[in-house]
Amino acid sequence: MEQGRAIAERALAEGHRLSLGVRDPARLPAGPLLEAARKSPERVLLHPYDARDSSQASTWVAATLAHFGAIDGLILCAGVFSRVGLLFKAGQEQEIEALWRVNLMGPWRPWCR
Repeated sequence: MEQGRAIAERALAEGHRLSLGVRDPARLPAGPLLEAARKSPERVLLHPYDARDSSQASTWVAATLAHFGAIDGLILCAGVFSRVGLLFKAGQEQEIEALWRVNLMGPWRPWCR
């Protein structure tokens, strides 16, 4: 999350409008993003988005289009990490599937429907 927040803060400082898909908007730490979302909602939209849940993608995109009217660019920064290797053992399939769902499909899903 640190990299995603740093990218978003830089984009905000440069004057961009942001639609931030975050797992739990209520848990966004105090700082420029939360302050801008509260004081300048025309610039920052906070929307729940968990890349592990494919049903949330279209809702986030629809909310962004309704709020801003368009999507001009994308920065996708969802990801999970696992130490399970490519030659995983029986019972580790769920962890490999989570990597696939979040790291590959999570960024792809919202924009390719």
